[in-house]
Amino acid sequence: MEQAAAAAMTTGAMRLTLQLMKSAALLLLLLPLCAQAAIYRWTDAGGVIHFSQSPPSGRAFVRIDPQVPPPTPAPAVKALDRTAQQLNTEQGERQQAHEAELAAKARRAEDCAKARSRISFLEEKTAHRLFVKGSDGQRTRMTQEQFEQQLSQARAAETASCGA
Repeated sequence: MEQAAAAAMTTGAMRLTLQLMKSAALLLLLLPLCAQAAIYRWTDAGGVIHFSQSPPSGRAFVRIDPQVPPPTPAPAVKALDRTAQQLNTEQGERQQAHEAELAAKARRAEDCAKARSRISFLEEKTAHRLFVKGSDGQRTRMTQEQFEQQLSQARAAETASCGA
């Protein structure tokens, strides 16, 4: 149970990291669009060179258009998508394995209870009080050997199912 919780927390953290990486990649893709704005350069009376996004009033300026390459498809985003799909697949597989493990534990518990019930039943009875079907289909009393064999089988089933 603790492993499943740890796996769920790890998967949740991985998903959050993946989401943050996707957001960062998208932001980096949009950054060149912000840089498309014009930049103005001018020199003030003191000889200091200034740059701004708006032209100065009453002064001579030079408009500078940044040379920004066109945005390219981000292979990192595709890689992140593949990683997200892989994480989802792995989480699904872990969930299925966990459910299978729980089902197996439930079956063992049920088998254990049946074996213990059978042992209890046999220990309350004696061989001459129990009946079995004979080879001719008729009911016959159980022999001591058959009784011991039934009890031995029930105890072996208990050991296998209950781990006792």
